[in-house]
Amino acid sequence: MRLLFKPFKSYLVICLLGFFSLGLIVTFKLNPEETLPAHRLLKSEVTAQSAIVMERSSRRVLFEKNSHKRLLTASIAKILATLTAIELLDLNRYIVVDSTVLQATGSRIYLEVGEIIQIRDLLYGMMLQSGNDASLMVAKAYSGNIEDFVIKMNDLAQTLRMTDSFFQNPTGLDENESNYSTAYDMALLTAYAMENETFRQITRTKVHRFETPDGKSYVFYNKHRLIQEEPKVIGGKTGFTKKAGRTLVTVFNQAGLELIVVTFDAYGDWELHKRLAEEAFANYSMEKILSPFTFRMSTFHLLTGKGLTKPVFFPLKDEEAYDLKLTLRNNEFYLSVKVAGEEWELPLATEGGYND
Repeated sequence: MRLLFKPFKSYLVICLLGFFSLGLIVTFKLNPEETLPAHRLLKSEVTAQSAIVMERSSRRVLFEKNSHKRLLTASIAKILATLTAIELLDLNRYIVVDSTVLQATGSRIYLEVGEIIQIRDLLYGMMLQSGNDASLMVAKAYSGNIEDFVIKMNDLAQTLRMTDSFFQNPTGLDENESNYSTAYDMALLTAYAMENETFRQITRTKVHRFETPDGKSYVFYNKHRLIQEEPKVIGGKTGFTKKAGRTLVTVFNQAGLELIVVTFDAYGDWELHKRLAEEAFANYSMEKILSPFTFRMSTFHLLTGKGLTKPVFFPLKDEEAYDLKLTLRNNEFYLSVKVAGEEWELPLATEGGYND
């Protein structure tokens, strides 16, 4: 069942008849001459093989350059490995480090065979200092077989519709194997990961200190320079191999507008990420497109008893026109937003209902 919200090129009009029949009829002003340009930064100025800026909650792409091009991930693959571990493992569990760590090359946190360490602390070692030894031990903690964990990583990637991605290890290393993905897929992954409070806490941490049960002290400093320096940055992950070049994921937040910036094979990526975010912040803001009151009035005739728990916001340029459509499926509401020929479907958080 669908309820239509129909916009027109004038000022907001509320039709009471719409409340009780086809839903709220709303009207929006649109003046294309006064609309800010979506992107001042030209794709030719973006010093990366591929790049994307995505708004987290809606997954709306605000800027892209070759965002579906498959490239090597380097250590930003650890975002998927960390999230897989959060969903599968007891993070409070302690493990004994075994000889698996001797296989680790590249960036490490210098685990020693025989020491006891908590899985949660290993995740900080993966995300903050990109420890490949930590990644191997976390993967082995799942079933005793690293390959089983990697299968779960790929299962999660497919669930998230990362259709152009495949992972062969939990580290991102590519000497003998390769993990490939796209800027778009990595933005989707990060958007989902940032909905997890444990992941959000880990990725935004600047410094993590702890002591193992056998008395060894660790201090992890986040290698992501913007997390250390920029108040608007609330997460992200660095990556580098000779084959992949520099890869970088950064999550920015300003006035409720949460942006995910991803670049592959980029130089000058710290400044590039800041500039891409600032361009998006200058052109877009989170606008309220559906209130609990409007939702209740628009669905009154369905007698579902459901109410919207909070307003729905969407990233829009100044006075950008949009169409809304409510859909009821299996007693759950979804809101479709159509802007400039593109459409997004947002699940709605509702409560109540006569069938509850």
